[in-house]
Amino acid sequence: MTGLNEARDGSQPTKDSLVGLQKLAAAASNTATKHILQSLMYITVRVCENISLRAADMLNFPLTKNALMNSISSFNVNTLEQIEKLNIHEFGIFLDLEPDEEERQVLEKNIQIALQSGGIDLEDVIDLRQISNIKLANQLLKIRRKKKMLQQEALYLLRQ
Repeated sequence: MTGLNEARDGSQPTKDSLVGLQKLAAAASNTATKHILQSLMYITVRVCENISLRAADMLNFPLTKNALMNSISSFNVNTLEQIEKLNIHEFGIFLDLEPDEEERQVLEKNIQIALQSGGIDLEDVIDLRQISNIKLANQLLKIRRKKKMLQQEALYLLRQ
């Protein structure tokens, strides 16, 4: 009813259940509770944005600003004065989850295919594996493949 099953709730699964079935059950449970995770992420980002807005707003009121300046060091006052001039988008507040094992495997598969087909070099593979954000890693993979294709086309044209 809740979407949680024995593969996800931490209880001992039955000894006769297969590993593949446990993975399917965990995936189904993740799908059932995905909206809860998304709402939690949304609330967290909004709270962070509101905190940054309140920090900027408190500097607009002279009484609060003077009390704050008297209670913290001059270095921190200068930092707060810089914050006062910033827009909410300049704070760079975002929240992204670490990739799970399946997403990492898909990226690794894409890297291996690109490497075997000659679309990227070993240096590119090293760079791609160091990126923890899967979306950025896939974008870099596309960019490096296009760059390599353009280099190969230029070499081909020079030889003719």
